[in-house]
Amino acid sequence: MEKYTRCRKCGRVMKKEYLDNWKAKLVCSCGFSDFELVSAKTRTLAPPQFKKNIPSSMTYKSDSDYVLTLDRANREKLEIFSLEEISMLVSSDCDLNEVLNHLLEKVCSSLAVDVSSIYTVEDDKLVLRATKGLNKELVGRLKLSIGEGLTGLSAKEKKTVIVEDISLDKRSKKIKEVNEDTIKAMLACPIMHEDLVLGVINMKTSTRRNFQDDEIHFISIISNILSIAIRVRKLKTENRLLFDILGER
Repeated sequence: MEKYTRCRKCGRVMKKEYLDNWKAKLVCSCGFSDFELVSAKTRTLAPPQFKKNIPSSMTYKSDSDYVLTLDRANREKLEIFSLEEISMLVSSDCDLNEVLNHLLEKVCSSLAVDVSSIYTVEDDKLVLRATKGLNKELVGRLKLSIGEGLTGLSAKEKKTVIVEDISLDKRSKKIKEVNEDTIKAMLACPIMHEDLVLGVINMKTSTRRNFQDDEIHFISIISNILSIAIRVRKLKTENRLLFDILGER
């Protein structure tokens, strides 16, 4: 049975309209609309005509392990849809925490990663502000120094860090609050504004993985969008505080 989605504005159940194989539009009677990716389960249960023209390729991973993956053209199509949804989310009135969490949902779905987190720079520390796959209680409490681990290294060197197997990389650092025994591959991308580091977004998978060029480019675009989201909402907060101060005088 397909689950209902409720409107983030009024709470009513939204009507779902499938636009194609990968994307559905959600419409509420209050006028609010949104988009979502079609789940793998829905695509599996869908009739043949719904799934046609979705080529895939067989990817070799080990002597006894083959997995069916989307070819590059369809993967890029899915990424474009996600970027459209993320852009709409960033331009909405949602607060930063809500934007970051929804964004991670889209990114994890698009890239098929097991864990993803966003850290923001606060008082010269990288503070966990959103995560999918880690304990939510760590949000706001988990802090890394600039240069600490692969995430901190990405912030320090201001460049994307990609490791196919972190267990073999000496730059990786175990964090006692986080169980990463099952994590293998990792990609960490800095969130930048000009030459200033605002944070880091990272992706982790439970299997060794060589991230493809289009996936790396996709994350770099997400990083740029995050930079805008962080700066815009920070500016709104500063303006609100200024108005409050002026109003008290």
